[in-house]
Amino acid sequence: MATAIIVSALLALLSSSIASPIAVGDRKIIRRFSPWHNGFKLVTADSYTASFSPATLPNVSAISLFDPFDQANYLLRLIGPGYGSLPVFNITQTGLLQTVAEGPEATGEWVYTSEGAEDGQNLEFTSTSPPMKAPVEGSLGLLWGYLLTVNGSEEGWTICDGPIGQKVIKWQGEGCTATYLHAVDIAPY
Repeated sequence: MATAIIVSALLALLSSSIASPIAVGDRKIIRRFSPWHNGFKLVTADSYTASFSPATLPNVSAISLFDPFDQANYLLRLIGPGYGSLPVFNITQTGLLQTVAEGPEATGEWVYTSEGAEDGQNLEFTSTSPPMKAPVEGSLGLLWGYLLTVNGSEEGWTICDGPIGQKVIKWQGEGCTATYLHAVDIAPY
């Protein structure tokens, strides 16, 4: 337990030099304000405890963008070893996740922004290149600099059955497996 507290404190100190904290109750939530600097990968794990090596997190899985039916919105899915690369995410000043991915029909790289997390819904990403709709205020942040939160809560992320047999990320999905989303610098496997 003491090791987990020390690791969490060190991660918070490191992230404080690259992020700005906001207060949500008695918790320190980090929102990164320089969207294409200090990016992170996302992984799921059964524990909220930080680790310098994502490979040591219990039941860890990497997360990637997923477009099962050539749709406009991307989903987040679990992905095993053997991937070519993982998306790099950032949290915007407005509390949304952003990443860069291949645009529709191989039209180059586009910026994709989360639509916010709503109960029982997939965490989806829409293209903002070119802008498709007006920006919205989000509710995402990083607790202690590494746990993805919604309105300050790290508990509520779930792994659910998704399209074509894939496991996808939902906020408070019913009949799904609870998980924590960690922001990490290196791939877990």
